[in-house]
Amino acid sequence: MSNHIPTEPLTGVFLNYISKTAVHDDFQGNYDITGLVLSGYRVLERILVNSGICDVYRCCRVSEEEPKVPEDPEAPEPAAGMTDPAGSPVFLYENSPSFILKLYRREDIMAPDTAVRLMTLESSRTVPVLACDTFHNRRYTVTPFYRYPALDRVLAGGGTFSENDLRKIIIPAVLAGLRDLHAAGIRHGNLSPAAIVPDNSGARLLLADAGVIPDISVRSGSSSDAAASDREDDYRALGLTVYELFSGFPPPPCCFGTKSGDSGLLFPEHFPEELGILVTGLCRQGWGDSEVRTWLGETGISGPGGDASGVSPGSSGNPSPESGTVRVPEISGYGEAVLSGSSLRFRDAPEFRSYIRGLYEAGKYYELRDLMNHYRLALKDVAANVWHSDVYDELDGMVRPLIQLGERLFRNEEEFAAFLENLLSENRATPLNLGYFARAHREVLEGLKERQDLAGIVGRVLEYADVQDGKTGTIIIDGVSRPRYAVPAGEPGTYLEFGRFRQQNKDPDSPKTPVEWLVLDRTFDAALIISRQVLDYIPCHHESEDPGRDLTSLENHDIRKWLNGEFLEETFSEDEKRHIIKTRLVTGKNPQYDISWGGSGVTEDRVFFLSIEEAERYFKGDIFRKCRPVGKALSKGCCHVLRECRGLFCDWWLRSPGGDYGSAAVVTAEGRIAFFGIPLSAECGLRPAMWVRVVDIPE
Repeated sequence: MSNHIPTEPLTGVFLNYISKTAVHDDFQGNYDITGLVLSGYRVLERILVNSGICDVYRCCRVSEEEPKVPEDPEAPEPAAGMTDPAGSPVFLYENSPSFILKLYRREDIMAPDTAVRLMTLESSRTVPVLACDTFHNRRYTVTPFYRYPALDRVLAGGGTFSENDLRKIIIPAVLAGLRDLHAAGIRHGNLSPAAIVPDNSGARLLLADAGVIPDISVRSGSSSDAAASDREDDYRALGLTVYELFSGFPPPPCCFGTKSGDSGLLFPEHFPEELGILVTGLCRQGWGDSEVRTWLGETGISGPGGDASGVSPGSSGNPSPESGTVRVPEISGYGEAVLSGSSLRFRDAPEFRSYIRGLYEAGKYYELRDLMNHYRLALKDVAANVWHSDVYDELDGMVRPLIQLGERLFRNEEEFAAFLENLLSENRATPLNLGYFARAHREVLEGLKERQDLAGIVGRVLEYADVQDGKTGTIIIDGVSRPRYAVPAGEPGTYLEFGRFRQQNKDPDSPKTPVEWLVLDRTFDAALIISRQVLDYIPCHHESEDPGRDLTSLENHDIRKWLNGEFLEETFSEDEKRHIIKTRLVTGKNPQYDISWGGSGVTEDRVFFLSIEEAERYFKGDIFRKCRPVGKALSKGCCHVLRECRGLFCDWWLRSPGGDYGSAAVVTAEGRIAFFGIPLSAECGLRPAMWVRVVDIPE
């Protein structure tokens, strides 16, 4: 059989059909890394597209003039240039006036060797990767700008593709692209209608976004976790893509289940029988390149284990939906196993055995346990019926003896007993420490005490569970008990009144009323408190008269000066201020956008805002972060910004950086943390926090 798959050229009717979904002016100026030069390309502007895995930018070569967006291509003519073996012209990307930079949000989005292979890949059926590198540990790629939208935009607009389009144009193009990728050792890993796009010549379809390691939690193109994980395999993903392009929607979860005793796939009414055979072969029977090429050339065939008389062949060996799947294409004779939902692949049992032994010797017990928990049924099936090996029993022998205590895993009972012996020896002089340990792990220890070889040592540890820390001692002088409690702070979750602030309205002459605070954390002599309500609605920083002032540094923000100056002086008496502790604050990166404030990120303040990390740590859910405004904040318009006031809740500032250097993160009126944040000059709720000394002891 020839390696060439004949494909019909993209007709004007086909191109006009998908062009109806194009949005040619979707370059909205939401700047982020705009202006930077990465790998010889200047970032021009951010493109607001719905992508769960990356931020998309338009860019140009630094050696070129400002590029122009391609004109409306109602009737594009193929560009003259080189041809592929099929004789169709290939668009020369060097002539592209614009380029696309995708900055991925996950650090592990692409393996380093895959990035190198993508840049050196020579294929007329895949989108060329012109540059691939990292920026602040985030992978980015540069590709040509394509004027036509991807095929998923047709589905989003309510359209579908005919059986003829799939057979003559789409499937051959995808198959050719996959063959080029696989020959270069690259797994697409992200195949869906969104990854198929016409090139700028209008002559062919290309595969985009190859080599990306998918994150199932953010993938589109599937209506269930099971279907999303199935897309990890390129040929199974092709089957799902064919289903979706013809029907207009991804397969429902029940498509992979059973119904009325029939274990076959379920198809919509009027789904073509031949397409059904193809989808079933790809999704259920391990079809690959040769089977699909046979299907394209000869209709009515049945695949391995299939039945040409219907579109719902049996699903022998289909694993339980409660476990991860291991796809082993037994028809190939190689027995290579692909673990769904991960990048793991094993040629045979010896390679798998070497892998798990390496994890065990390195002390990576969590990885071993997760491997067993997720793939237990599938691995047992593969080991017994495909590899004919005892590797499953060896893995089970590694995982079964593991003992977990807190976040630590111990290899076996002997290692755990040695840990407890060492713990008793080192803390013999501090029984309170042993008491804390025994009480914190009492439930687990009680269960382990039932094991014969651990009963003695665990029992000795549990003897300390009743050792209690006594109440704080006091000293009485002249009838006065010391220490005196300066701030009546209770346990976390309680409230107290401390200081007085003008809260009724924005009138500067309005009376001051007591401020109510929520206790977030408590130590022996101090408490972290935050205002129960939003006290004001103000910007973090005003427009500076000094254009050279560095606003990327937290130390320079106006709000710090105001909180520790005017707010502190007007809200608290001299005696109260004496109990407000100057706190060393370390403000880390924005965890989603990898942005840090300039400078050291370390400040010393008495009054401050919470960071993203603190807002997540001290509030256990969005509902607990929701905050109502006082009258002053309302009178300054805080709820006018929020549609229908959202039940009179208000957004409030955090001190962590936002998605760019001119913004800060906030908590929304719904209690969600908005990581991208809002500009520093925008108005937002004031919810100050501070550490206060609860006992009257001088610093």
